[in-house]
Amino acid sequence: MEDRALHRLVDECLAGSQESWNRIVDRYTPLIWAIARGHRLSEADCEDVCQTTWMRVIQHLGKLRDPGKLAAWISVSARRESLKHIQKSGRS
Repeated sequence: MEDRALHRLVDECLAGSQESWNRIVDRYTPLIWAIARGHRLSEADCEDVCQTTWMRVIQHLGKLRDPGKLAAWISVSARRESLKHIQKSGRS
């Protein structure tokens, strides 16, 4: 996605646009799932990782300095949430 378009989407989300939020979710949910599945999590755990990652995005979207790095930020968040699930389950 072009940087300007992503910046606009993020700005619209922050202004309360549900349509813009849905577009971001549709675009990046497969990324979150791929990261969670890459950690060999169950489907239920992948769902938890996805939900928690989106919750973190909602909580911190306004603090994102460069919306062009949204994908990288989401990736890091999804990895951290995946690792938390692994730790909770006692897997190494």
